[in-house]
Amino acid sequence: MRVIPPTIKALLKSKSMINANAPQASIYLPDSSNIVIPAISCSITREEAADAATATFSVNNVNPSDSSDVGYYTPYRSTDFGKTANSFHNALLPSKRVQIEIGYAAEAEIVFKGEIDEATFSASPRDYKIDLSCRDYACKLIDVDVHTIWGIGDKEYTLYYPLPAGMKDEAGNPYYPYLAADAICDISEYVKDICIRAGFVEGNVLVEATGITDYEPTFTKTKYMDAVNQLCGVVGFIFCIDEDGNAIFKNQTAASPVKYDDTIVLTGTAYSTLENPHIVSGSEQVWSAAGQTGVQYSSSTDYEIDLAVGQVKRRAGSTIGSGATVYVTYIFAAWTFQEGSDIYSLNLTISRRNLYGTIRINGDGVEAVAVATSPQWDSSTIRINKTLFADSPYSETVPQCQAAADYLISDMLNHYICCDFAAVGNPWIMLGDSIMIIESSSTISEVYKITGLILEITPDGCVMSIKAFNIGYTPLT
Repeated sequence: MRVIPPTIKALLKSKSMINANAPQASIYLPDSSNIVIPAISCSITREEAADAATATFSVNNVNPSDSSDVGYYTPYRSTDFGKTANSFHNALLPSKRVQIEIGYAAEAEIVFKGEIDEATFSASPRDYKIDLSCRDYACKLIDVDVHTIWGIGDKEYTLYYPLPAGMKDEAGNPYYPYLAADAICDISEYVKDICIRAGFVEGNVLVEATGITDYEPTFTKTKYMDAVNQLCGVVGFIFCIDEDGNAIFKNQTAASPVKYDDTIVLTGTAYSTLENPHIVSGSEQVWSAAGQTGVQYSSSTDYEIDLAVGQVKRRAGSTIGSGATVYVTYIFAAWTFQEGSDIYSLNLTISRRNLYGTIRINGDGVEAVAVATSPQWDSSTIRINKTLFADSPYSETVPQCQAAADYLISDMLNHYICCDFAAVGNPWIMLGDSIMIIESSSTISEVYKITGLILEITPDGCVMSIKAFNIGYTPLT
């Protein structure tokens, strides 16, 4: 999640995005001195299951100062047709880097960093246009084969972990940009090494440790992205490139946004206000010290929390002393989409198609079973004998295997209720964010996680299309 400026929060709810407050897209070419492309439309698509995010945009291929001067942005513009080259010479071409920002008034956010894949130039009477298709920096991983070099010109299309001694770069120098030879590491470190080999800067690769250090993979005649996806499958993590161009490797159960150590003083039994409303039920943790350390207090005996408005207070007789400072960590909704305010249309789907009554996990010599509760809270039933069989080869104990089975059951039931809707474009909302959705006819009113997002800007405005699934409860205000 990104912090939404207060002026933008008010503007998005005011429905007055016109004139100076109208949505605007700025598209830059970093490889060409940051020249700006005057796009007439732009669309960015992100899907949790996709290897890469995509962006498309269109440009009127006419000199903005002279309507008779067509082909103004064509990269091969020359004197052959009585024209002169300009700053767009050899600019709008495949492999050129692109950065897109979208916003309102004076506020904007980066929503895409990537490279041009394809440029299409079309010409018809009084209509000259360029359509460009781009992928984010995942293209660095998708397009390139893994390889090991043992000497100049001696390349093997295999990558080993731990890295063997003797690897070279294209110039014949030792090639260990991140991991040293023979280093046995957490799987996350292998992911980071792969990304750096594919061209990412170390600081732009953000990984979470998996706890698995006994996996020694070998990748042969495959792309870097295939290697990363294989590692994701081993540990149940997800990999993506975010809007700022960072490579992210994280646990797929990770929630966003999370507020860590919201520091407040509790006096008497009066409510104190947290930084954020719409807290997900059961996600809050109240501690006596920062960093989830010290004493963890209990909601049943020590404190009460108002999830809707984001307030907490001491209970009478609490072990929290009056005037004590506490540190609260919680998941909250990054934004509230609501009918009559910023939702244009909405579909709520309740489906049993991917519901299993039983999940059986086969680990390393152990197994575990998780069974769904039937009927569910809404009286719908699940066939208990509809079974999903899954492997978890790195679960070596029954508790580890059971944790995997329990997670799959929980995640499956979250997908029982899904929503897709169109709303006023909000460039500060990101894939994976938790949001609240309120619409009365469907009675949708809980917290959902974004799994798909399309952001489109045209002369008619900025629209966001979102796919999301239910992750938790928070009451209406």
